[in-house]
Amino acid sequence: MQNPWVTIGLVALVVVLLAVLWMRRPRHHHRHEPPTIEELVAAQVEGDERLVEVLRQQGVDLNSPRHIDLEFYTPSEDAARRLVASLEGLLPGEADVRPSVQEPEWAVTYVVSATVSSIVQPQAVEQRIRLAAAVGGEFDGWGTPADKR
Repeated sequence: MQNPWVTIGLVALVVVLLAVLWMRRPRHHHRHEPPTIEELVAAQVEGDERLVEVLRQQGVDLNSPRHIDLEFYTPSEDAARRLVASLEGLLPGEADVRPSVQEPEWAVTYVVSATVSSIVQPQAVEQRIRLAAAVGGEFDGWGTPADKR
């Protein structure tokens, strides 16, 4: 038979430990900060390297001009139109602005004729990311047909 004082002591110890753990918990929930421009550029460049390798393996000429779709999301139609105006000042292309499936966002596909090697240059990637961020949007990547041009 166990001594009741031992049981009381163990219960008190557990209560004290729980109180200490409760007091030491983080008091502020740290908000997840959005990624910096530099982090976005680094992630995009890393993804671009993988995509370029796939295109290279399929025999795509990375230095030959081809149709490339640049994909963006913006918070509104107005932001999408302002983004297109900025893109048009950067390089000629055709824009398709439409409501996104993920409303209330708007999707922008900007089709350009360019080389893959020029599209994946870190400076060009950063420029697209900054243009999108300036209107509250994001650059979602690019794509091109895998034909061997």
